[in-house]
Amino acid sequence: MKKIITTFFIFFLAACSENTDIIYPAPLAFSENKSADTLQLQQETEQDTVYVNQTDTLYIDRISVDTQYVQQIKIDTQYIFHHDTSFIFDTTYLLQKDTILVVHRDISASDQLPSNDSLKIPEGSDTLNIVYFGNSLIMGYDSFGMSASAATQDLCTKVNQYFSSLGYVVNGVRATSKDFERRLVKSEREEILAEKLYPELDKSTDILVIVLSDNIVNDEMLDAFRDSFAELLDSAQSRMSDSAKIICVSSWYTSGTIDKAREIVEAKSREKGVTFVDISDLYADEGNRSYLGAVIFRNDVRQYSMSYDAISEVACTLTIRFSVEGKTVSSTIIPDSYEIDYENKVVSWTGHEFIVTNPAIATHPGDLGFTRIAERVVSAISN
Repeated sequence: MKKIITTFFIFFLAACSENTDIIYPAPLAFSENKSADTLQLQQETEQDTVYVNQTDTLYIDRISVDTQYVQQIKIDTQYIFHHDTSFIFDTTYLLQKDTILVVHRDISASDQLPSNDSLKIPEGSDTLNIVYFGNSLIMGYDSFGMSASAATQDLCTKVNQYFSSLGYVVNGVRATSKDFERRLVKSEREEILAEKLYPELDKSTDILVIVLSDNIVNDEMLDAFRDSFAELLDSAQSRMSDSAKIICVSSWYTSGTIDKAREIVEAKSREKGVTFVDISDLYADEGNRSYLGAVIFRNDVRQYSMSYDAISEVACTLTIRFSVEGKTVSSTIIPDSYEIDYENKVVSWTGHEFIVTNPAIATHPGDLGFTRIAERVVSAISN
């Protein structure tokens, strides 16, 4: 037996508001330490207004309501730092009685990049042209870093938003290294650079951030990487101005040949006079990593499918319980549409969200990990 349900939602992104002394009627309450809460309005009137007034410890990812009921939502926000760049100010919709309102919040992100007046800000133009070149930490999910919960939560976006908050016009460009780290033939590595990186570099480039070395898994790759990384730095420097900065970020992982590759990045960075940023200590803290069951939001709508152990439907959400390597995991998503094959225990859905079910992907940085990495990159750029 199969069941098909289609729902449509409005997504809003919001973050902390410093204005905590304004009192609104019918405030939205949250359950302790829950990543999602559902509120059903039960006011006596035929319509009601829900006000979301964040505190300095609450991070809200998005608010979604079934559009057949939606009339008004008031989002009280002064400045959105770490979420979608299409910031929302004073957006209102009315909600009728019995509206189902689902609020998702990011309880893993404990802080933001600091506003530090002591940092030395790059001098010169009000525009910053930043190029990011690297592995899955740059473009693991096609357009953003693995395994941030959304494109707005990864390294590149956090760095861009930091400097934007200081008044700079930031032009951030991502260039995927593809499988540069794994290529053993020199001409193939050069082809990747010529196709992906070099077209983005010129004398107007202010900053180049390189994230390489996590995919060096044997000695043969290590030998190839030793030569190619030095050549990469030479070629990049020749294309950029003398005042431009190159930031070389270490490996995220720490094991075997990856450690040796990190040492190469550090040694070559010092040899070529560019900045080395070590992030390898961050992996040891599980709080910096993603996790099995993490829900990832893509900007585009895609189709997904997975096996499950148990499944429940509440309002416009699906809660899916599944097992990976003997571990039971539960995740809640908001699909655009979904289909449940109860006989074979397979759920398929279409929407923006998908669930991390691969243990290797789960070891990549999560939102907090990317914040920590961005803090170090920002400091390196600013000093």
